[in-house]
Amino acid sequence: LPGISRVLMVLDGVLVLDHSEHHSVRLQPFEQDRFSGDWTTYSRGKVRDFNLMMAAGCQGKLETFLFEERQDLMLANNPSGNAVTAIYCVTGAFRFKHDGRQVTVNEGDLVLVEENLAAGETLQLNALQQPVRLIGVTLQINATGR
Repeated sequence: LPGISRVLMVLDGVLVLDHSEHHSVRLQPFEQDRFSGDWTTYSRGKVRDFNLMMAAGCQGKLETFLFEERQDLMLANNPSGNAVTAIYCVTGAFRFKHDGRQVTVNEGDLVLVEENLAAGETLQLNALQQPVRLIGVTLQINATGR
């Protein structure tokens, strides 16, 4: 995948990635590896994963969260207005409240937060099926990005 930067997080199973002439890594659940799509990469293992792929001009990060009750989730703030925030529900279900709207999110669903998060703003989550394991995705799109 020339020109694509990647962040791969294992959800289930164990994965060995060998990036020829760069590095090798053995990933357990919720561990991640960041690498270039230009690299020759070999993998071993049977896994379920979450893969963030970014074109030139984009930077991103993945964070994992575990909730067992109502809690607030703090993701990176977006001072430039050029970021995208998403939440992927790995296991469980939760109610998501933001900006006066409420949505129920189930396992396998992805929520895209379209409004920019202000500095210090939190997203309110209420776990419905416990525990709830989430992946928070923050993608920063630079002025040169598409």
